[in-house]
Amino acid sequence: MTSGVRTADRPAGPLLGQEVEVEIGPVAHGGHCVARHQGRVVFVRHALPGERVVARVTEDGGRAYCRADAVRVLRAAPDRVPAPCPHAGPGHCGGCDWQHATGEAQRRLMAAAYRKHGRPAAADDLEATRIDPPEELVDDVVPLTVGGRPVQLRYLGRGHTDNDLVVAVADAAVLFAGDLVEQGAPPAFEDAFPLDWPATLDAMLELAEGPVVPGHGDVVDRDYVLAQRADIGRAADAGRSAYAEGRPVEAVLAEVPFPAPVARSALERAFRQLRGDPPYDPPEKLLRRAGIG
Repeated sequence: MTSGVRTADRPAGPLLGQEVEVEIGPVAHGGHCVARHQGRVVFVRHALPGERVVARVTEDGGRAYCRADAVRVLRAAPDRVPAPCPHAGPGHCGGCDWQHATGEAQRRLMAAAYRKHGRPAAADDLEATRIDPPEELVDDVVPLTVGGRPVQLRYLGRGHTDNDLVVAVADAAVLFAGDLVEQGAPPAFEDAFPLDWPATLDAMLELAEGPVVPGHGDVVDRDYVLAQRADIGRAADAGRSAYAEGRPVEAVLAEVPFPAPVARSALERAFRQLRGDPPYDPPEKLLRRAGIG
């Protein structure tokens, strides 16, 4: 999303691809906030009201407005937090809006957006909804009843993160795999455990009798999961052998069956496991990665 976007029949505007410093105003729609630059409206994602950010213009068709991603935070809002999802942020998933805000701030922002668009009842419902955070640890199998249908919530091991859960709907032979399986894009390794992931998929494959619903993309089948398991296994094997031989990550990228940026992330995470480093960065480093401080 950080690359410039324009329609085929409209020339690119003057700000496309440029970085501009702006003050962030009220929430708009679809995860955007309103800012202004040189008399034009700039709809900025990955920002919060009251912040000052450097925004990279991703869409400018020469009209009265353009769109941008906040790529650096100069003055953070009190409600800003490191996004818990590795897919959130400029150039990443379009479904992770507001992950950089506290839960209460997200509720407040969404309610404000509903009111602005003439839906006060929806805003009232959102503000009145009680959030019931999870309180039970799932470390094996938890049976649930959802809409009268029995399902199983299962923890099979570390993979995409150390807390991936699978939902098995036995009477429909459907398995919801979450981000343990990815369709339409390579798996995401930013917070992954590549050395464990293949074994976790092996355990999942024992449950797969029909359709498998991935975290992103179209529904897949057992054969697709087997193929992705093989690719992740190759990444893990490449990491083990490179680490044992003292070869750097850059020397092994071609041995991993993913695009170079994804391969690099997978190998760096494998090396981290092999060194015995803490699995996640401390909060202050996450804040720096988010452009704060």
